[in-house]
Amino acid sequence: MNTSSLLLPYVTGYPKVKYQQWFRSTLIRLIQLCSDYQDFTRQRIQTEIHCLISGYSNEF
Repeated sequence: MNTSSLLLPYVTGYPKVKYQQWFRSTLIRLIQLCSDYQDFTRQRIQTEIHCLISGYSNEF
């Protein structure tokens, strides 16, 4: 897998609440875009993996 295309910008010192807001808004956007629950679940997992690869904590 080519991880360079999965990297997200990482900003140090950014308040944790901003990450929570970003992740929540991303999930809301996925709900709007996905056609069914399986598609949403797949995209949610992929987004979580992208975050972990980019160095973000999984404790949103």
